[in-house]
Amino acid sequence: MGARAHTGVRPEATPTPEAIRRRDVLSSFCDPIAVPESRDWVGCVECPSFTGSPEQGITAGAAFQIEEDYFGSFSQRGAAEALLSFSGCEVRAMGMGGVLLLRYESRAWRIVSYTAGPMRDCQRTEQDGRTLFLCRSGSAWQGYVDENVEVHDYGNPRPPFLFNVSDNTGSACLLGPRQGVFYSGNISAVGWLDLNHDGWLDVAATISFSSEIWHTPPTEDGCAHEGELMSDRLESSATRSRLEFINTGTDFRPSPSTQQILADIEVKTRYRPPPRPTPAPPSRGPVTTRTRR
Repeated sequence: MGARAHTGVRPEATPTPEAIRRRDVLSSFCDPIAVPESRDWVGCVECPSFTGSPEQGITAGAAFQIEEDYFGSFSQRGAAEALLSFSGCEVRAMGMGGVLLLRYESRAWRIVSYTAGPMRDCQRTEQDGRTLFLCRSGSAWQGYVDENVEVHDYGNPRPPFLFNVSDNTGSACLLGPRQGVFYSGNISAVGWLDLNHDGWLDVAATISFSSEIWHTPPTEDGCAHEGELMSDRLESSATRSRLEFINTGTDFRPSPSTQQILADIEVKTRYRPPPRPTPAPPSRGPVTTRTRR
């Protein structure tokens, strides 16, 4: 994907070395756009062709906007690479953004990979001469809230997903009262930690979770109030748990206790209607006998 002529807005004053580097990276795949006041290149004028919505474009601002940028070695030891996390040019289901990995080779920036879904709220660590990222992300839709934890290792093809917890209490009365199991989970802490003292950083997290079943939902008029009371009950009864994922060098494996905790949570999020009472056998009426003469 070659560079195109720059049609975006230029900074009015001399840009910083960091801004120049960001501009050079952006120029390898799109028309960069800058904010004059900050003298910084912030993204692409239009959605690049490799995104999920390349037909989208805007007349003011950046359609594909940089949220985070990192420079270092991510997929190979010693490689000169750039990792850019963008917002825009993807639908809600794909995280409304993406991550682009580029490598500087033969005096030019070249695209290595693009993945829908931006990286946000990340902690970095070094392993085997490369940078790994421990990130948190979330989404909310129709009364459901998800919190996800991911490890992004661009030298390893495995999926980044590590675990998630969810909250669906907002859906209890959204479309009218309903039967169901309602649960509240959240992540209070997550970070790198050498749990087994082998020199490689593992992942430790603290979560809380609780659930409640509505077999008989409240009336429509009283649902909002009952939903608030339920949220208070779930918060006060939540169980705190520690999750541990051990770094094997190729993946992050949950400890046996972590596997059990996550399995228990999965069971508690499934709704099972109460068993129906066994109907009484039909009456056969009085039994008459005939006497043989």
